[in-house]
Amino acid sequence: MIRWTLVADVLLAVAAALLGYLQRDSPWTGLLPGSAPYVAVLAGIALLFRKRYPFAVLAVAVAAVALSWMTVPLMLAVFTVAARNGNRRSTWSAIAAAMVCSAIPWGGPWTAGDFLSASILSGIATAAPALLGLWLHQRRELAELQRRHAAAVERDELAAAATVRQWSRIARELQEVVEYRLSQITDQAETLEADTVGAPARRAAAIADSGTAALAEMRDLLDTLPDDPHTPPPAAPALDGVRELLDGASAAGQRLRTSLPAVMPAVPSRVGHAVYRMIRDCLALLAEHTADAEIWVRVGGNANVLTVLVRGDQGCSHDGRVTALCDHIERSGGTVSTRIDHNTFQVFAVFDQAAALERTTRSG
Repeated sequence: MIRWTLVADVLLAVAAALLGYLQRDSPWTGLLPGSAPYVAVLAGIALLFRKRYPFAVLAVAVAAVALSWMTVPLMLAVFTVAARNGNRRSTWSAIAAAMVCSAIPWGGPWTAGDFLSASILSGIATAAPALLGLWLHQRRELAELQRRHAAAVERDELAAAATVRQWSRIARELQEVVEYRLSQITDQAETLEADTVGAPARRAAAIADSGTAALAEMRDLLDTLPDDPHTPPPAAPALDGVRELLDGASAAGQRLRTSLPAVMPAVPSRVGHAVYRMIRDCLALLAEHTADAEIWVRVGGNANVLTVLVRGDQGCSHDGRVTALCDHIERSGGTVSTRIDHNTFQVFAVFDQAAALERTTRSG
């Protein structure tokens, strides 16, 4: 099987050496003017190992500049150091040393004009490849961080799904036991009702009715569980359900002023659920404490940075539900600020995906 990356590295090394050799007619011939072919071959061989030994290859490229004034191998070596090592002190030190060494007009007259021209060429030959290499290294790091973050989220979702499946299994097993005992109680109560009259019969009928109602309620509750315990549970309400939630609150009599995007941005499920829960719990608190309050609900931003504001013109008490809501928002990757007193109710949350990714990386 052909390793195309190796073929590309060989072709790139050969091209850099060849272009460096074509620079032999430059105004500066280097310390060994007649050694251009040998220096080009040496630089090309060294460039084959640039990914494994980037700093050593950079030293060879600097030597090629001093001996025969070949800047093309230097450009490739600087790019490799920046792309492989990233934004570190060793990278900047090596690039600065290469820039200084290549700014000397080796083999030419050391005049002010020559120094100026050599400095300009040195800056071009080192700064541009260095910036390109650093940009590429940053993109690789960001892609790796996103991959790790996605893997962590997937692990959390799988763990949550496993927990729900376990509770579903326990609930079904418990339902079998409880249903059996309730059925026995109901049957005995119906038998007692048929065999007695008066007050005992009425009490037996009441017991039978309560048992029947309990069985019906338990079956209704278990109907919300998946039929297959290996099937993941239904998705929690998310950002798409905010409009329906607000419409229901308005229909219930709450005075709302809303500002929502025409199309809700695509955000992770945990963020969408956190936004939905924040708005739902805030509306419930305001409905409980200040039924006639005017409420502003604003959702803005995009998939990278999402802002949510719920504000009422009347206040309420800061109880445990607000603290639990703030904790849930922070666990979902957001930051939250509140202002709740007897005159004001305001909850403001920001879900910054890049900041959440950085916090997850630091904590990991």
